[in-house]
Amino acid sequence: MELEQLSVKLPAATGGDLEWISTHIDGAPVRGWYDPAFKQTRDAFLALYDNGAEEPEVGSTVGVVIGGRTVVELVGGWQDPGRTRQWEFATAVNQMSVTKGIAAICIHVLVDRGLLDLDQPVAAYWPEFAAEGKHDVLVRHVLDMTAGLPGAVGASPGDIYSHERMVAVLAAIPTSWPPGTRAGYHVLTQGYLLNELVRRTDGRTMGRFLEEEIAGPLGADFHLGIPLSEARRTAQWLLPDGVFPRVSDIPPGFFADSWSGSTDDTAFQNTVGWRTGECPSGNGHGTALGTAAIYSAFASARLTTAATRDRAITEQHNLVEEVLGRRYHQALGFLLDSLPTVTYGGSATAFGHHGIGGSLGFGDTEGEIGFGYAMNRVHTRPENGPRAGSLVAALRRDLA
Repeated sequence: MELEQLSVKLPAATGGDLEWISTHIDGAPVRGWYDPAFKQTRDAFLALYDNGAEEPEVGSTVGVVIGGRTVVELVGGWQDPGRTRQWEFATAVNQMSVTKGIAAICIHVLVDRGLLDLDQPVAAYWPEFAAEGKHDVLVRHVLDMTAGLPGAVGASPGDIYSHERMVAVLAAIPTSWPPGTRAGYHVLTQGYLLNELVRRTDGRTMGRFLEEEIAGPLGADFHLGIPLSEARRTAQWLLPDGVFPRVSDIPPGFFADSWSGSTDDTAFQNTVGWRTGECPSGNGHGTALGTAAIYSAFASARLTTAATRDRAITEQHNLVEEVLGRRYHQALGFLLDSLPTVTYGGSATAFGHHGIGGSLGFGDTEGEIGFGYAMNRVHTRPENGPRAGSLVAALRRDLA
């Protein structure tokens, strides 16, 4: 494998001397910038494109930001299954539940500004939500997955593409358990609930709030929904059979409830409705570097006070949640290191969220680290998987 490497002085925003790499691995183009101190992260990314890898990539990207300085930005492969469009630095891709962590950051910024109180009932901001006895559901319950609303039961197929229809259903139904007593992964519903809280307190949608208050000022390419005008830069998801079930085939239970409002389209991530809508549980689109930049800013207490940040990433419970049957170390909107499902390299000060299919975003207050990994070839594993896992392990070796 021949590598083209140059030492280039970059603009101050990137933090100084980074090296450039451009190569092809088994026919896939891979290129980008990296600090020489992060060669193991670079090599781990290159290895993903070896045809002999456990999960060879089609297209992906990794970004690492430390203390606001970009130290890794690598892209590789292709945006489409036909391998006709190279993955560019500006390529955006759906990162699924990585979006949950970014949504949580939006909420904690509002808490920091005094617009939201974690210990207030949701109905204090959204009076209609008190229907069916939900007056005891607190804001913190929505963040730590104990609100008892794992599914918008009664929603019609396709309602996930409409914020208004989903929140109308959620306001009208009872909880599945007393809030704060049990945990259940709110696959889709958490995002709609949090988005409505932003709308009720700030007046903007969460997508607009994110753009104007966080991503825009940071220059971070991460969005809740992406307009059709940017379709050309949006990577297509490649989904093997079994990643997403047909909703009509799921047996009754909390897991079936969690997909209420969805349809039998098992590749809905590639639909116009999903790409352009606003579901903060899963339709965040952007670059891995954008994810990393936001996490680094939150980890370094540049978006909130340190006290607000520390409260946000404090463990709330370690319950086995009742939708997917997984035990998480759950903070307020973030997952802490929770082997075997999600890991950030074993750090006790790391927090973030994984996305189904393999994507990962996290921050670490130790070192003010932000990390993002995103891809379009998804897997069916219930955990990080070998791709994100190898990148995180390499990053930790570089930092040691």
